Amino acid sequence: MAESSICALCHGLAELRQSHIVTSFFGPYLKETSATGYLRSPTAPNLRIQDLSKEELLCDSCEGRFAVWEKDYKEQAFCTEQADSFTELKYGPWLLPFLVSLSWRVLVTQRGDLVGEYPQFSGLVDRTLEKWRLFLPGERKQPGSQHLLFIFAGIPKRMPEGLHQRRAGSSQATEEVILFYVSSGSCETTVEK
Repeated sequence: MAESSICALCHGLAELRQSHIVTSFFGPYLKETSATGYLRSPTAPNLRIQDLSKEELLCDSCEGRFAVWEKDYKEQAFCTEQADSFTELKYGPWLLPFLVSLSWRVLVTQRGDLVGEYPQFSGLVDRTLEKWRLFLPGERKQPGSQHLLFIFAGIPKRMPEGLHQRRAGSSQATEEVILFYVSSGSCETTVEK
């Protein structure tokens, strides 16, 4: 049996899993859509990598919690947003926890580098990580005041009714980005150049 360590999410003592930092189903998609058919690191582009980054991070219970949101996202959104005919994302209460879980994993594993380079943000990073850590298992109703951006490239066919004019932007450009502002359990679509 492997040695027990502290789970980064629940802070329980348990055997930790090799957790994907970015959810595992993105790996095969990135391989399929890459120019070479392989994953490569931006820091060592001549070296092929077999899988997305993993770290001993979560216990089985917390890994299972994330897996539910990942499954919902994969089955209900991922294929839809990759299709050429994509015009609208229908989502449920799983979207916000999925995005927060992904953001939390990246930030918790990159905290040292980020704070090392920008020590003035140490307190903000720690407060954000703690809010997200408490939100993910349901100990907080909302993840905090941080905005999570969910970005799609393309030109929308229509904008949501009642969208504030400042956020709508102009649709005269040939390429725009659709931003989904996800916070406080709601999602607002907007277009930005």
